[in-house]
Amino acid sequence: MAELREGSLIGVHALVAEKSQRSATVKVKTYVTLLKLTAADVLRLAREAPELERRLREADLML
Repeated sequence: MAELREGSLIGVHALVAEKSQRSATVKVKTYVTLLKLTAADVLRLAREAPELERRLREADLML
């Protein structure tokens, strides 16, 4: 079990593999906002948000 901080990305590895389906169990300590995004959504957002693109590149999730 890992404790994540504000702004942590969860489930992004499923974006890099075709037809990948992943699941995880997440327990939260506080109120959270979750987004359900497709790979195309994430790529579009990364083009518009340099910080997201940088974080995805650092995690080797974006070429």
